[in-house]
Amino acid sequence: MCGFFAAKNVEMTFRLEETLDKRLGFRGPDYQSGLVSHAGWYLYHARLKIISDTTESNQPYYSGDGAVLLFNGEILNFESLQQTYFGGVSSASDTIVLARLLEIDDFDLDELEGFFAFVRIDQNGQLTNAARDAFGVKPLHYFNDGTKQIFSSEASAISDVLGLKYNKGAMEEYKVFRYPIFSESYFDNIRQVVPGTCLCRGQYFDAHGEMLSAEKAGPKDTFADVEKIVAESVRQRLIADFPVAVLFSGGIDSNLVRAFVPSSTKFLTGGLVEPSFDTKFANSEIEQGLDVEILQVDDAKFLERWTQMVALRKEPLSVPNEVIISFLGERWATLGGKILLSGEGADEFFGGYDRIFSWAGGIEFLDAREFLKRYAYVALEDIPEWIIEATNSYFAGVSNLSPFNMVRLFFVQKHMPVLFRRLDFSLMFSGIEGREPLASKALFRAAIQFDYHACMADGLGKIPLREVAQRLYSEEFAFREKVGFPIDVKKIVTGEEAKNPKDIYSHWINRNLELLA
Repeated sequence: MCGFFAAKNVEMTFRLEETLDKRLGFRGPDYQSGLVSHAGWYLYHARLKIISDTTESNQPYYSGDGAVLLFNGEILNFESLQQTYFGGVSSASDTIVLARLLEIDDFDLDELEGFFAFVRIDQNGQLTNAARDAFGVKPLHYFNDGTKQIFSSEASAISDVLGLKYNKGAMEEYKVFRYPIFSESYFDNIRQVVPGTCLCRGQYFDAHGEMLSAEKAGPKDTFADVEKIVAESVRQRLIADFPVAVLFSGGIDSNLVRAFVPSSTKFLTGGLVEPSFDTKFANSEIEQGLDVEILQVDDAKFLERWTQMVALRKEPLSVPNEVIISFLGERWATLGGKILLSGEGADEFFGGYDRIFSWAGGIEFLDAREFLKRYAYVALEDIPEWIIEATNSYFAGVSNLSPFNMVRLFFVQKHMPVLFRRLDFSLMFSGIEGREPLASKALFRAAIQFDYHACMADGLGKIPLREVAQRLYSEEFAFREKVGFPIDVKKIVTGEEAKNPKDIYSHWINRNLELLA
């Protein structure tokens, strides 16, 4: 886990190096490179040591052919790729193995298993790779005006270096979605590398194409062994040279992860001082002998941390949970840990947003306005027309899918990266790497074999995963309705309890915008 910056045709000064330390240094507390010059580029890297606790993996990393690599994330199958391509030549560093793989002209990036973003520049200063993992677990922002070219793990670093203003459309999206889904960033002219894409080589992972192929093939007599895939995904994400813990809740997703970690694993959950569904569930599991630590955050500490996170990120936060997650990460760091597993990804793959997916499965034609009535956080009449048109354009581009799969693809391509962005930043704020075992390509490919009728029953989604949870735990646990994680922001800000969720949303959004002003 790291943060990096690469800029071409941009004047860099010592003052701007200090800016990069501020905007990116927190992402890699173990090592910061400072500004490094390479063939017309200025490079910066901050490292959090996870695999290979040695200096040889410090970056920028120079290959034998003179190219330089900036890499954020983990290549989970680097050992098997190393054996396949290089035989007896071995390295304990996924950075070094990735650098060698990228020297192979026809290497297929889809062979990489893990979560990553990387930039590679050859010895002549030519950009040969600017790639992001299949589902956008790791961030990669960029700016390109035809002359200046910048890549960064944090959009704020680009904004500071170039003096860019906030994007008006992005702020409108924030009020509607709590994140700029279509604008891609909060700043003018800063975009994101599309998940599953390399800017220099094009798309290497096509979620739309794979979903269409599965849909045309029709239901299969036998489905993939979901339980086996989950178990293997968890096993892969336990690979590290430092302790691994689990972000814990009362939902089935984190408990699926729980089922396949060592019995000695520590679990962390938390919330405000008032008891919540998750903390009550955690207390019941503690009584059964599970090693769960419950962290309670008072209103004053919540507000202080919230303010700090917005100031560092230069963006409004998406959901109040981000603040709690940062405290959980901080606690795990004080105990010597560096990695936290979460259950993100299952809802998007298996139709877990029950109300929306139930609607999508029962219609013949998808109307963007009807979708927004269910997905947006404001009334339809309060949504700017350009956002409605952008939503309609997205669905028009995937109209060869069933409405259920159109919505599923939207959640995979547009919603999942938002979840990962907030988890990534919240944990990196505390020097912790987040890993999401359920967000694997193998589980996605298994999930799309299940159509609407296989994913949903009696208004509940994620039936294939619920069946696994039933085998592991109980029917009562597996088939409970989805429970949210409400945090009464109005009470934190004003001292008055909110009377409905919309009141919580409005106070949350307004306060974030105030903190940015």
